[in-house]
Amino acid sequence: MSTLFKILSTFVLIAFASLGVACKNQQSSIASTTSHQSNTNTETPTSPMAYPVEPGTCMMQAYVLNIYLTNKDENQEPCKSYPCVADVVITQWRSCGYGVENKPHEGDTIKVKFIYSLVPSDEFNKVYPARVYLPGLTVNTAFEARVHIKNDLQAPIRYEVGNYEILR
Repeated sequence: MSTLFKILSTFVLIAFASLGVACKNQQSSIASTTSHQSNTNTETPTSPMAYPVEPGTCMMQAYVLNIYLTNKDENQEPCKSYPCVADVVITQWRSCGYGVENKPHEGDTIKVKFIYSLVPSDEFNKVYPARVYLPGLTVNTAFEARVHIKNDLQAPIRYEVGNYEILR
């Protein structure tokens, strides 16, 4: 009986020891994950983690193919005075938020409205005081932006861009 007791007690001790090691490994894993999550704010803008993606939006890289002339029927500045619509060719989708179902594919050309216009902010601030600095876009300029995908049931899909960053 004492041999059986020794075997069982040894088995119980081994089980508790392995449980303690497993708990310690799990705690260190949680600690490393938590420290990684707290460091995401210091990542460079090229990292996908640096861009929190809002519902109904995608991060895209594209280049300007064609700029449309100013729309005189537009009744809001700066688009009343400056061009705001361009055809862009999508070169890369970075990530999309919740609710984006029918996004275009890489290589597709889409018509995008730039809500602050395509001219540099120094120029459009004359008619529309915005608190953004944008360098302006021209044909063949590559950029990265968060595009808002407006998907109304009774209207065609619309794409809008606010801020952007020039890539080359």
